[in-house]
Amino acid sequence: MIYNKVKTIEMLGKNVLLKPYVPTEVNGIILTQTQNYPKMYNFIIAVGRDVYDKENIKSGNICIIPRHTGHWVELNGEKYIQVVEDDILAIFEGEVSEE
Repeated sequence: MIYNKVKTIEMLGKNVLLKPYVPTEVNGIILTQTQNYPKMYNFIIAVGRDVYDKENIKSGNICIIPRHTGHWVELNGEKYIQVVEDDILAIFEGEVSEE
């Protein structure tokens, strides 16, 4: 199901909404949109109120999740992944660069 007019989203419970981070280049190789890059790295978009580790799991950080985790959701034409807090394996803090 596609929702095209969503303005805000609030995650409930221990749920976290992620947006896949897909680099345009890996080790000097330019990736095209048709290449299947593993969706392990994700931007954290929204965090539920009952998330235990709110200090680290916060909007704007990048996290690592297992490849076959979560539920795919499409909002305003963009794909997102909904996972439970326990599915997050690691957090990157700070800015991301593709160097």
